[in-house]
Amino acid sequence: MCIRDSDITDVNDVPVMGDGLLTANARNMELKGASVLTGFSDVNLNIKHDMRAVGVNIDPTTKTYTGSLTTAGNLNLQASQIYPSTLTKFTFNVADPSSQLTISGNNTDATPLSAAGSLSFNAPTINQNGVIKAPLGNITFNAADGLIFNADSYTSVSTEGQLIPFGTLLNNVWMYSFAGGNNLVFNSAPDNNSLGVKQVSLSLIHI
Repeated sequence: MCIRDSDITDVNDVPVMGDGLLTANARNMELKGASVLTGFSDVNLNIKHDMRAVGVNIDPTTKTYTGSLTTAGNLNLQASQIYPSTLTKFTFNVADPSSQLTISGNNTDATPLSAAGSLSFNAPTINQNGVIKAPLGNITFNAADGLIFNADSYTSVSTEGQLIPFGTLLNNVWMYSFAGGNNLVFNSAPDNNSLGVKQVSLSLIHI
C-alpha cells in the first residue's frame, strides 16, 4: 500500500478535526512525498511488516528529499518497523492540541539497508511503544505535552552490524548519485547520527 504524492515535498493546507475514521491494513506501506489527511478523528495505519517513509525531490538543483504525513486527529502507526529511505527527511505531524501520536508494533524484520535518513515526530502527546529505525541517521520527537517511551519500544539509529551500501568512491571522491546525473559529494562522513527529544513531560515506563 502506498500513500503518496510524488510531486509534492510540502503541503500548506491545515488539516481539520472531523468525525471520520480512516483505517488501512496492509503487509507493507510506503509513505512518499507530502500528504494531508483531514476530517478524521482517528487515522489507523496497521502494517504487518515495513512502513517506509520516502522523500521526494522536485528541484534538480537541490539534493534534498523530503516528505510528511499530517493530520489533525489521533495518528496510530502500527508496523514491524518504521524507517526512512536513504537521505530522506520525513516528518509525522499531529496538528490538533487534543490529539495524540501512537507508535506500536513488534520487530519481526531485519534492519533496512538505508542510511543517513531522518524521522521527526511532532504531536502534543507521543506514545512510543513500537519500533523506529534510522540507520546512521536522526530521529527526533517534538512533544508539546508529553512523551512516553514504553517498556517494549525500540528506537535506534544503529546499523545493527549490517554493511549498508552508500554511494561510490571514484578517484578518491566519495559521492552518492541522484536521478538526473546529480551527485552528492562528501568531504567527510554524513552528519552524526542522533536521537533528539523535545517535550514538556517525559516518561520512561519499565515493566
